[in-house]
Amino acid sequence: MGSTLTTTLAAALLAAAPLCLHAWSPGVGNASATTGFTVDTQARNDVISFWHNVYMESEGYENRINWTGSVTGGTAGTTSAAFKDDVQRRINFYRAMAGLNANIDLTSSSTVALAGDTPEEAKPTGSTTKQEAAQAAALMLSRQTSEFLEGGGVANGSADPHEPPSGWSLDTAVARNGAFHSNLAVGHFGPGAIDAYISENDQGAAGGENNDAGHRRMILQTRLQELASGDTPYTSTSYYAANALYVSGNLLSSAPVQFVAWPNAGYIPEAITPERWSLSYSGADFSDSSVSMTDQSGSPVSVTVVSANTNYGESSIVWKPESLSSATLQDQLYNVTVSNIDIGGSMVSHNYQVVIINPNRLLESTDVFGSTSPPDSGANYFFNHVEKAEEYQFDISTLTTATWFEGAENGTTDLIIDETETTYDLFSSVTDTNTGQIFWDTGSKAFRLAFPRNEYNAFQSFQIGRTIIPRSGGQLKFRLRRGYMTPNAQVDVQTSTNGGGSWTTIGSYSGRSDNETDTSFSSKTLSLTTTDQDTVIRFILHQPANSGVYSIDNPAYNGSAIGAFIDGIETINCDELASLPPVSIPSSADFATLDVSSVGAPLNTGQPYTLRIRARVGNHWFSYGSSLEVTPVDAASLSDYELWLRGQYAVIGSFSDDYDQDGVSNAIERLFGLNPVDPNDAQAALMPQVAGELFQITHPIISGETIEAEYSTSLLNGSWSPASVSVSGGIATASVPISGGGKFLRWKVTP
Repeated sequence: MGSTLTTTLAAALLAAAPLCLHAWSPGVGNASATTGFTVDTQARNDVISFWHNVYMESEGYENRINWTGSVTGGTAGTTSAAFKDDVQRRINFYRAMAGLNANIDLTSSSTVALAGDTPEEAKPTGSTTKQEAAQAAALMLSRQTSEFLEGGGVANGSADPHEPPSGWSLDTAVARNGAFHSNLAVGHFGPGAIDAYISENDQGAAGGENNDAGHRRMILQTRLQELASGDTPYTSTSYYAANALYVSGNLLSSAPVQFVAWPNAGYIPEAITPERWSLSYSGADFSDSSVSMTDQSGSPVSVTVVSANTNYGESSIVWKPESLSSATLQDQLYNVTVSNIDIGGSMVSHNYQVVIINPNRLLESTDVFGSTSPPDSGANYFFNHVEKAEEYQFDISTLTTATWFEGAENGTTDLIIDETETTYDLFSSVTDTNTGQIFWDTGSKAFRLAFPRNEYNAFQSFQIGRTIIPRSGGQLKFRLRRGYMTPNAQVDVQTSTNGGGSWTTIGSYSGRSDNETDTSFSSKTLSLTTTDQDTVIRFILHQPANSGVYSIDNPAYNGSAIGAFIDGIETINCDELASLPPVSIPSSADFATLDVSSVGAPLNTGQPYTLRIRARVGNHWFSYGSSLEVTPVDAASLSDYELWLRGQYAVIGSFSDDYDQDGVSNAIERLFGLNPVDPNDAQAALMPQVAGELFQITHPIISGETIEAEYSTSLLNGSWSPASVSVSGGIATASVPISGGGKFLRWKVTP
């Protein structure tokens, strides 16, 4: 029998293809869902899928609000059903991540809270709905921004917007009720406001910092069952957007008592990991509690407890960990222990782990394995599976000289990957209203990167959707003109040699002084020093946290050339992978096939092809795994075994190896039409039977082939003798007489 072959690759390929079963519900393909979410935060790819399906589904909400009101006219107006879905989806996303009931209703019919500590001047008629009150409060708040909240959060100024002073414009009992019973945000609306409430470190919702994390605690109450959201977008140069999220009244009569941590236990995307961490438990006393944290190496993390306030939602402790590491390139694990929690007179501790991740980075890589010299009749190529993948895409490329030029013009941008928000055009024709100058260089458009709204951790980017291979002297050339950007804002040019898994900055350009722009476009040339590797390029605009920003959606800057403008992008001394139409591979498949069908024409002998595979998780396409360059050879020049090996199972080794360790060599598996990477399909080939006076083994054999067999009475080397073999009706039968004592029987094939 053949020898065995054991490798790490073998272990990967022998594993059965995972079924695409998602722990999060209702699962992929339910983009319209806004409630009923559950997610397994202990499963990394489940969180990634949930993020891309549910969180990202509410992005672009700015274009769906369709507000019918007017700040200057004092009309509260309404927002669209699609926009309300965006808000509801974002709320329930956070609650599902925290392990809570994620069926919060964004009510349109529940009436306002009038009892308790509601001020008399905040008591409208009892038929007033929470939705009406929240919308009126948002309108009132937006109206005051030019005189009271200019450039700051709702906690700024001398008055409390939850109980505003008399004399505020649009001051009504309905608006006051909404303001008193709501989380309030300025400069944010819709899902953006929900993010700010959960973060508790946003100027627009917290006045800079909120150590008590009160907004978050109200949204993450265990007994919460309904909310109402009032929203006004940016509408003019005088008024900011605003949100009022009505959080009072109509709680569930009961709910499971549980610890509620934010960030949640398990995996959490870095983008929603706050500076202030919190742990809640209804009725607990955290006044004598302490918090300790360690990182994944066991080193302590310095923490400062900033609040054990019981005034908002459920009893909570809030702390601020110091100097957390970036999760952009590596997951960051933290062990959390909260000690001395008084629950009904018993002192308890609560321990859990938080793993901060980059949801745009998979740990698995869809690397391609197979023959580099396949037969021109076609070949199979294996790849590593990705947990929770819904689909794979097989890319077949040929190598050409890169001669492309990207200028943002109509009809030329098919290979640009737009990663900017949808509130402005990446492909722009901007004439600055302040100077009358145009901000494009060639043609009539340029690429524009700008901050879409008043956010402090936002970044905007676009990729050149081409894979280049820099050669000696490789360069990237483009034209740049900086519009209105603060000195803290920065445009980086970056390259990646792992499909976007990590990025290297090769050029940086900071903004000018406030209220200044470049007077013209200037040429930039950057060296592409990483040669002979698959390389992708992106441009990204970013800034430090908590720094000022020119935002494109601020009405005060309407018509201004906000952001950075890029034009005339090209490469010098580079090759390019020219992709054929991609081939869809189902999630259950073990391999992709290079043949006339996938290429769209017969394979050319001697023509190099580059093969890559990428996975779709959460309806998001991730970067390609490592590529494999192959060059087909004439199938007629190969032996039958080599044709089979290279065409179907190039990873399994030699003629006599037993790749799947099932006791049957690769060569015999070929003759019997078996799968040499399946350890469970060869039992029948070795199953003995008795036919009269004969001891036999039988198995179907492929047409036109022959096989030998041997027997032994001892299994010792040199003890094997030929056995009789017959082939009839496509069945091979090896036989030896029963007489003469016990015997061992095996198949044999020679090269």
